Amino acid sequence: MDEYIVLKQGDVTYNDKFTKKQFSRLDTRLAYMFLVAVIVLGVIAYSTIRISYTLSGSMVPTLSVGEVSLMRAVMSPSDLHRGDIVIFDPKTDENADNIDFVDPDGVPFVKRLIGLPGERIRIEDDVVYINDEPLDEPYAVYPNNRLAPEESRYMDEITIPEGHYFFMGDNRDNSYDSRFGVKTIPYENIQVKMVFHFPTLAARFFGTTNNQYFINGQNAAL
Repeated sequence: MDEYIVLKQGDVTYNDKFTKKQFSRLDTRLAYMFLVAVIVLGVIAYSTIRISYTLSGSMVPTLSVGEVSLMRAVMSPSDLHRGDIVIFDPKTDENADNIDFVDPDGVPFVKRLIGLPGERIRIEDDVVYINDEPLDEPYAVYPNNRLAPEESRYMDEITIPEGHYFFMGDNRDNSYDSRFGVKTIPYENIQVKMVFHFPTLAARFFGTTNNQYFINGQNAAL
């Protein structure tokens, strides 16, 4: 006969309510439930979270070369907001002929989301205008010695197609983005958006310095 255990709840004592075998089964069930929860959370994290390593200088100084970022999946178009830092596949039907900028290994681009679907956007003397309103961009930087072509500072007005987005790098003179052959990017090409980033030892000791991409302004970047 299985032995009963004594339980106390406040001033009440239960002498014959649960047996040791019943408690043992409960422990086993809880262990299984915990294991299932860990597996489910692992699957969700694997499908929604990505660790990204910065390879280019187009987002300097926001993202230094060699930094690691935590990214998460974009759930829907409503999950995208102006100013988000996003990773996307740069190749589209519209720019398929401009193969020069596409990495042969299919490396995606990381840029900042500037323009949303349906908006009118133009650039005049480095100032971005959205629907005729100047955009405040404290993150945008320019080299001390500007060697970039004039077209990087000006862009005729376009209307961003529905379902498409306009991206630019923070390091404006060293970023190949929607101003040029990349053009606007459809929603289906967008992969993840940044949650936060932090410098790594690899960036500190083995990465490329920001000076190479920003101060001198002589190096092209994706």
